[in-house]
Amino acid sequence: MCSFAHLGEEGASVKIADLEAWKREIGPRSKCQLRVVAITAANGLPDPEGVASLDDRKGGFAAAYGPPDLTFLIRPDGMSAGAAGRGGSLVSSLIST
Repeated sequence: MCSFAHLGEEGASVKIADLEAWKREIGPRSKCQLRVVAITAANGLPDPEGVASLDDRKGGFAAAYGPPDLTFLIRPDGMSAGAAGRGGSLVSSLIST
């Protein structure tokens, strides 16, 4: 399973820390391997353990999938298991998905 989090520049470092905490909490309980990816246009973010960061400073992901602060959960078969976001905590959005 894979979770893609499209983060806005404002507060991105806190949101990445939220993703890292979520991965630590959920990862061991997951029945399948879990990959967490943060996509952001923010510069100079920390590289948290267990979260891959992708650079979207050119805006390609935003152009294709819309404005930031949306999280997608992708099943192993490539289908979307849900989306959450645009407001509130990423962790609470992911847990409710």
